Amino acid sequence: AASGADVVFNCCSSVGDVADMGNEIAPIPVFRIDYPMAMQAVNSAKRFAVISTLPTTLDPTRRLLERAAKEAGKEVVLVDGLAKGAFQAGQSGDGETHDRLIREAAEAIADQVDLFVLAQGSMARMEQKLAEITGKPVLSSPVSGVLGLKKFLQEKGLI
Repeated sequence: AASGADVVFNCCSSVGDVADMGNEIAPIPVFRIDYPMAMQAVNSAKRFAVISTLPTTLDPTRRLLERAAKEAGKEVVLVDGLAKGAFQAGQSGDGETHDRLIREAAEAIADQVDLFVLAQGSMARMEQKLAEITGKPVLSSPVSGVLGLKKFLQEKGLI
């Protein structure tokens, strides 16, 4: 706030719980990039997978989805899909392995869910591919998060 900011835009799902705590103590709102995606997920399906390339992102994303379901008055079933090794592959520049591991994680649980949530914004490049492969909706946070932030700022009269 001292620097003139009107909002903090949290773009890392792994630290989403910290962003939520920030809303309790910060003088300006903290907006999570993955919140609009979570609300869309709980309003679109009951059974969905949380696909992640890092185990540290699964729990914060699950908690967000459970909170969103509670806010929406919905019951949901969450299935974890950890794409082990995908983060490391992506970090080393091996996009092909990154994408393959995400695809394999999704395919392994596709019959248990109606929708996929990609827990990290860095996975958005797989949104369309996974939808085509599984025949199920796939949500990611970058576009919905930015559009959600825009709507939030408009509602606050800031833009």
